[in-house]
This record gives sequence, structure tokens and C-alpha cells, in this order.
Amino acid sequence: MALTDEAIAKIRSMIQSGELPPGSRLPSEPQLASQMGLSRSGVREAVKVLESARVLDVRRGDGTYVTSLAPGCCWRASALRSNCCRTTPCSR
Repeated sequence: MALTDEAIAKIRSMIQSGELPPGSRLPSEPQLASQMGLSRSGVREAVKVLESARVLDVRRGDGTYVTSLAPGCCWRASALRSNCCRTTPCSR
């Protein structure tokens, strides 16, 4: 599994488990990378993918927040990387 896919899966798991509920702020990039045992670059790329899929909201100078998505929106890492949720939600 690619580092970005692994980071996406771990962030997804944190959201689904309630560790990162909707509206919550993610830890800083270095903290999140350390917590997940991954590189900062892998975490950074995962955040970009999740932001483009509207799972995360990156607010420059403020932090990164979990959005209030309906359950079941494109959660597979491969689907998120292809940005399938960008225009319409899917049932994957």
C-alpha cells in the first residue's frame, strides 16, 4: 500500500471511530505523522486528497477540520485518490 493510501486509510479510520468527529480539528501535520507512524509528506498528500474529496476542510492559518459528510461517501482510498466525489456522491 502506498504511503498516501495508508495515511488516507488511517485518517478515515480515525473519523469513522469517532476519534475525529465532524467539526473537529486535526492535530498538526508533525503530530499526525508521528501518531500514525508515517512521513509528513505522506500525511500532507493524504490531507490534499481528502480535502479535494471534501472530507477535510483546510483553513490556511487556522488548521484542518473534518467536514460533516454523510456516511458512506467515497471512503475507499482508491476512490478518494481518483476524486470521484468531486462532482457527485457515489455509493462505494
